Amino acid sequence: MMRRRRLGCTTFNLWLRRDAVGYGCHMGELRLFAIGIDEARDMFAAPPELAERLRVAAAPLFPPPAHRRRRRDLLGPLVRTSLLPPGDVPLPGDAEHLLAGRFVTPDRITAAWILVEHWLTELSWGTYTTSLTRGELDAWDFDLARAGMSSTYAIGRLFNEELGFPVRPLPDQQTGYIRHSQVLNADAALTLCLEQLSGDPAVRTQNLLGWLDSYPGWAEAADTAHRPRPDLIGLLSW
Repeated sequence: MMRRRRLGCTTFNLWLRRDAVGYGCHMGELRLFAIGIDEARDMFAAPPELAERLRVAAAPLFPPPAHRRRRRDLLGPLVRTSLLPPGDVPLPGDAEHLLAGRFVTPDRITAAWILVEHWLTELSWGTYTTSLTRGELDAWDFDLARAGMSSTYAIGRLFNEELGFPVRPLPDQQTGYIRHSQVLNADAALTLCLEQLSGDPAVRTQNLLGWLDSYPGWAEAADTAHRPRPDLIGLLSW
């Protein structure tokens, strides 16, 4: 049996549109977060102590306060112009909007997701990020199925549950989560498949298993800290 080691993993391929322009070539980024889904949802309408922690964590993301400057129009009197950050730059108001549990307007979704991912990283027991093309995602999933992966734990099905956050996914983003018990079951199923894999699919599976191996330790730490045992939240962006 091939020894486990951390290399590169991914998921979500069953969610991808095969008719998309550049299918198979465009690089995507998958981010995994080990955190209880209920704990993650508590970021929205957060209690005072948690809200303050998240404000402090978000502060480095904010631009300096916008200043108005005066300039002379070539054809007339002085006019005022505003130096406002673009819509993908988080602002303190975006953070307060999320912390209050309000739904995010379309023009602030990108900025909101920057904050949400930053907060997930702040609160998670562990995270993982990897880059992969759509074609590589599909090939890896196909080889897992051929190796005997049960349909119960098919990669695409593991992330069908909606996050329930007040910010909807971006146009080229997929999101989802699985519960702690499902993470452990998926770990066992992938381990059984590993012996049937070789080459690149084996490398990807090794990496995923290497990351999942940390869950028992994180669960013990969560019990000690009186926190929920970590589920798995996944975000895939193209």
